[in-house]
Amino acid sequence: MRILKRKIRPVGEMAPIPKGKAMFAALMTVLLTGVFIGSAVARNMDGDALLSMSAITDGFRAGVAEKSFGEVFLSSLRSSGVLVFICFFMGFCAVGQPVHIGVLVFRGIGLGAAIAYFYTAYGFSGFLEVLLLIIPGAVMSSLAIILAAREGIRFSNILGGFLSGVEGERDTKVLLRLYVLKFVVLSVIILGSALVDGVTAFISAGF
Repeated sequence: MRILKRKIRPVGEMAPIPKGKAMFAALMTVLLTGVFIGSAVARNMDGDALLSMSAITDGFRAGVAEKSFGEVFLSSLRSSGVLVFICFFMGFCAVGQPVHIGVLVFRGIGLGAAIAYFYTAYGFSGFLEVLLLIIPGAVMSSLAIILAAREGIRFSNILGGFLSGVEGERDTKVLLRLYVLKFVVLSVIILGSALVDGVTAFISAGF
């Protein structure tokens, strides 16, 4: 009878983490979990209480149709840009992975709370407003934040590998340059999502 042998990981070696599509799917699941939490909690709150949660729902606030293009654009850019910056900054921390996960949960809760507000305030008719005012820009920005969290986690793991001696010799300048370049691209996506939010608010103001 053949005995199957398991490869024993040396003490101090980092456990493998999901890569590629698997990691992206895992992080998206984290964000969607935040959406469910946000919507479940907000469903039991009144409209005034939801509007007071500006720290969470900023960028998804109700009443965007009454705001100018510039106001909606800056609000969306600020709320999403801050989260991407946090992911970028925490990538330089070897133990920054929990913060990246927290960013995704926070984002999901804000999105879920905003969606719940429209249903609470307008009932089923709020579904159209969600599709028009929230979903287009939210999809773009949320995907960018997921990618930002993924890259931040990867860079954190690389730094952790260097400190623990697991990672071999690698060109740190090349890694840093690539890391910064990826976040420049993600910043452009965030800028595009803010433009989408501004345009949808401008269009909806005519209805």
